[in-house]
Amino acid sequence: MEAREGIGTMLEEPVQILTPAGWRKVEEHLLSAVQETFGELAEAIILKGSLVKGDFIPYFSDVDLHVFAQSAAMEGPMVPKLEYCLEFQSRFGDLDPEEFGVSQFQVYFLDIDDYPRNWTPPLPGTYRVIWGAVDIPLPTEEFMRDQAHLYMRNLPFQVQGLIHRFIDKPDTGIAPLVRLLGVFLKPAVYELATLLGHDPIGIWTKPLDEVLAITESALGVNSLGEFYQGVRPWQYVREQPDKLRHLFGLGVRCSDALAQLYNDADWGRLSWPPPRRGSHGFTP
Repeated sequence: MEAREGIGTMLEEPVQILTPAGWRKVEEHLLSAVQETFGELAEAIILKGSLVKGDFIPYFSDVDLHVFAQSAAMEGPMVPKLEYCLEFQSRFGDLDPEEFGVSQFQVYFLDIDDYPRNWTPPLPGTYRVIWGAVDIPLPTEEFMRDQAHLYMRNLPFQVQGLIHRFIDKPDTGIAPLVRLLGVFLKPAVYELATLLGHDPIGIWTKPLDEVLAITESALGVNSLGEFYQGVRPWQYVREQPDKLRHLFGLGVRCSDALAQLYNDADWGRLSWPPPRRGSHGFTP
């Protein structure tokens, strides 16, 4: 996998995950762990998110992977049975994210016959199948707009929780909270662009830089871009408490601005009726 130009490609040498050999090592290790754990109950593996769209930030971004398995291996739509959980971790857990320049390998397990109803599925252009075959249902535009409203309503509570956790952390413990703040802000940028009238499915195929430009134009500030610029050299920034405090404050103020725009705009909070009960939101 080749590194692309964009928000995450400022290091002189690409981290392992952005090299063909590094990605191949991860892919082979994951496939081995899945097949040896789930056997014939495993159906497919997909890679989604920043590595696919080209806005991966070394050491800051996750590698987002979804494993689809048959119901016999699952306790629920997103929870494998305990014996599979323990076995997979024992086979995959020796892969060190730091070695590959990633924050973590985020592996979700999904029941291929019982997809979570209120969870947005991977969208065309945001993922690729790396093994097996899976038919991922396409959500309706109405479902995606409803999800955008839900996210924007919940964002202030997520950020308040981070402030609560941040206040008593030692300097060595604040980097994960700054990173998590970035994880919360990124979807908000896309959700707000959706509510501004952009294609609610197509917007998710665009790299973060492009969507930041849309959102910042509506906000009238460039502080979101400043936050993501600030975390680009994350390998070094994560060891600098003063910079981390600055970024945390900047990110929280960005969240406040996003929430204020959502609350005040005629297309925002007051425009959204309660979701209809029982609506799955997927096109047949």
